Amino acid sequence: MKIIKNILKNILFEVISFKKVDIKPFGTNSMSNEEIEITHKPRSFRDKNGNIYYIYVDYGTTIGVYNENMDQIAYMNLTKNKDQKTYSAKGVISYGIYVDENYRRNGIATAMHDYANLVLGYNTTPSDMLLPDAQAFWKSRLK
Repeated sequence: MKIIKNILKNILFEVISFKKVDIKPFGTNSMSNEEIEITHKPRSFRDKNGNIYYIYVDYGTTIGVYNENMDQIAYMNLTKNKDQKTYSAKGVISYGIYVDENYRRNGIATAMHDYANLVLGYNTTPSDMLLPDAQAFWKSRLK
């Protein structure tokens, strides 16, 4: 049933596609491309307006999104849930997920969740503490 739901989601909604890229995330100058792929999994994607962004694992389970100038414009801190199978973007003091206000409403948050699901193989779920924007995001995502 889950497979059918994902197929229907892909048909009904535009799915962000991720392309492998040869970029050097910050602090990886001494790493080979193979090592970078294993630890950071850098990819590129386009938003609704055709702008190119780079996305990769910054640290552990933190995902960062960068514009073409390599300025960070978004991040998502994933935490493993109690079930040990799913992840949520939770923040205690800071935001669990953040998108710079100049880049909001362009699919960046969706891209981070899709990247976590499709590239990293994580099953993301809503956090137990959601701000109104996050509530609207998850309501739309879980349709």
